[in-house]
Amino acid sequence: NDTCSGQTIAPATSCTLDVVFQPAGAGAFVESFDIPSNDAADPTVTVSLSGSGTSLATPEILVEDDTPPTDDRLVAFGNVTESTTRDRTITVTNIGGLDLLIGTVGGANALAAPFSVQSDNCSAQTLAPTASCTVTVRYAPPATGAASDSVDIPSNDPAEPSVTVSLTGTGITEGEGGVETPSPSG
Repeated sequence: NDTCSGQTIAPATSCTLDVVFQPAGAGAFVESFDIPSNDAADPTVTVSLSGSGTSLATPEILVEDDTPPTDDRLVAFGNVTESTTRDRTITVTNIGGLDLLIGTVGGANALAAPFSVQSDNCSAQTLAPTASCTVTVRYAPPATGAASDSVDIPSNDPAEPSVTVSLTGTGITEGEGGVETPSPSG
């Protein structure tokens, strides 16, 4: 709204000029503009403007698991005796400022044997900021040898719409390859 530009302002009257701040991103912004006139003492008045842009709140996904390092998106089952099972838990947390909508875990690429999803408390869930959900994955080697797969966790995180978690494990014969720590499920 500019009622000043190109106008003659009579004595004791005024005009207005609205200025809008619409930052393109986060951070500090400084600008100025000049108002020219026929005032002999002050022919140009400079108006200084400043403002701070903040980031819009967004959902943000954090995926961790119960095998160190917890944030590497790799679930390492280690050595598991053939024909037994070991479970691991993947935790999804919304560390953003808006609700995180989780899609179908493994919908785009379901796990194949010897890996499987045992329980899924995340698919089709809405996580409020700081809320979490879990997915339990199982490794059940039918024979000896290494195996790997991956599972996708889709969400509405604009920076990372899908997180891929890799799973690895090695089937061994009983007594082979060091100490095995059985999972609570077997």
